[in-house]
Amino acid sequence: MKKVILSSSILLIILAIAASALAIIGFGDRFNPLVKSEPVYVLTSTKDAVKVPEGGYHYTQKAYNQDGDESPIKYYAGGILKEGAYLKLDAKGDYVREWEEVTQNDVPKKALEKLNQLSPN
Repeated sequence: MKKVILSSSILLIILAIAASALAIIGFGDRFNPLVKSEPVYVLTSTKDAVKVPEGGYHYTQKAYNQDGDESPIKYYAGGILKEGAYLKLDAKGDYVREWEEVTQNDVPKKALEKLNQLSPN
C-alpha cells in the first residue's frame, strides 16, 4: 500500500513539473485541449518588430477576435512586414500556427473598429 501511494505521489509531482515547464516555455496552449483555436486579427506596425539574430522578426501586438475582444499575441515573420497590413492569425491561446495577409473587407466589423483605433491614420 505504501508503494502505491509513494508511486502515485511521485507520478503526480512529475506531471506537475512537466505541466509547469510546458506553460513556462510557451507550449501550454498549443497542446491544451481546453484552449480553442480561433482566428484573431492584427494591424501590422514596424515599431512592434524585433529582429532576431537567426533571421526574421518577432512581433508582439494587440490582436482582436471577431467579437472585438483583445488579447496580446506574439508571432514570427521571416521578414519585415508591410506597415499597416491586416493579418489573420490562426491562434490557439498564445500559440500562432500560421498567419496570412487579408484585405480590410475580410476583417470582422468589431475587430476592424478596434484595429482602426490603433492606427495613427
